Amino acid sequence: MTLKAQGQYAPFTLRSYESYIAEFLSSVCKQHPELKSVSEITPAMVEQWFVSHADWSGETKQVHVCAVRGFCQYLADKKVFPENPCNILRPIRRRRHINEAVDDTKEDKIYTSKDLLALLEFHETRLRNSVRDRAVIALMAATGMRASEIGWLNVGTFRSRKNGYIYALRKGERGD
Repeated sequence: MTLKAQGQYAPFTLRSYESYIAEFLSSVCKQHPELKSVSEITPAMVEQWFVSHADWSGETKQVHVCAVRGFCQYLADKKVFPENPCNILRPIRRRRHINEAVDDTKEDKIYTSKDLLALLEFHETRLRNSVRDRAVIALMAATGMRASEIGWLNVGTFRSRKNGYIYALRKGERGD
């Protein structure tokens, strides 16, 4: 695939982008059954594909547009297209609501020991899975791991530890 040729993407990103591109091509082919080659894709077809997914969130649109634009740019660079038909697509800009009443400093984003103890007590008294939840909270507090990184841990991760360290799957599927 063309994304592999660029060599800058992690395996998970490659799989995601490939699925976005496949969805794009499938959608365009369904909307235009007369299409015989990728080189026949026009900006109007790209716009029709984009408009047909108006119900997607801004973030979903952004990743799909990024993948499709990159794919079409690669094909334009290889002279499959005279010009990239996705040039009509612009990056999606999402508006973020800023609550000025909240002080957004780094210190406010770090849990104190008191906050962690209160969180652990809450889970112990109110939730069924308190043992699991307490372990997750303790692991996050002790290591600084993200919730997704903890979600990727399994029994095999603990069995394969080296020199007392656990190598967790991190963003982009890299074991760090």
